[in-house]
Amino acid sequence: MSVLRKFSQRVHAPNGDRRASSEQAPHSASSSPGPTPRRSLAQVLHLDRTGYVSSSDYDSETSDFDSDGLSKNAQKRAILKQKKREHRSRLSLEQSEESAERLKKRLEEATQTETDEMKARYGELPLMQSATRGTVHRIELGSITEDMVGQEVTFRCRLHHVRNLGSKLVFLIFRQQITTLQGVLVEEPGKIGPLMVHWAEHLRTASIMLVKGVLQKPQIPVKSASIHNVEVHITELHVIVKRADPGEFIVVDPSEERR
Repeated sequence: MSVLRKFSQRVHAPNGDRRASSEQAPHSASSSPGPTPRRSLAQVLHLDRTGYVSSSDYDSETSDFDSDGLSKNAQKRAILKQKKREHRSRLSLEQSEESAERLKKRLEEATQTETDEMKARYGELPLMQSATRGTVHRIELGSITEDMVGQEVTFRCRLHHVRNLGSKLVFLIFRQQITTLQGVLVEEPGKIGPLMVHWAEHLRTASIMLVKGVLQKPQIPVKSASIHNVEVHITELHVIVKRADPGEFIVVDPSEERR
């Protein structure tokens, strides 16, 4: 009866008594927690004792980083790399200007010392070649073999590629249909002057050329041409029909259009 009486008293107890009893009763693990009181932003930033980081601590921890997330050491390294790149660019520009100036001076000196014989070895031929065509035997590149090394040959071709290796050496690839041959033009005192080498390295590809030279065996097989074991040492190089610049029209002798 005592248990029933206690239960009846709790059920019929006033609201105040029940609230008081609930406050006095210990919280069990199964009881639901009450609403968490809200904290202001200032309380959150300055509650060091409760495990939150204050604004002053946050500033001190992030002071070594910029807006991009780079540390001070990373910023210094980036600035140093940028300065090195600028220094290299400046040196490269100065060296190129010095090289251009030296080349200009060298070509001016060569203009005064170049003989008529040296001038006749290169340049553009007259437009009409019908009168003189057939006086010199021209070979087909496909007929060249290793047994012909040492022979002087003349052939007509298209300029396929130009590659210069300094101011005194130029490699040229000549083409007849699908056959290609490497030509070597190297400066020789009294024969091949700086002006001829400079002129050759600025030729436009696809121009029709007349080449004269001596066949020789290359030091290493030529992988950039279809003829690997023979190249031509150029002694004369002339343009029959140059490749037209954009917007330029060139009148061509019909006899020179045949390949």
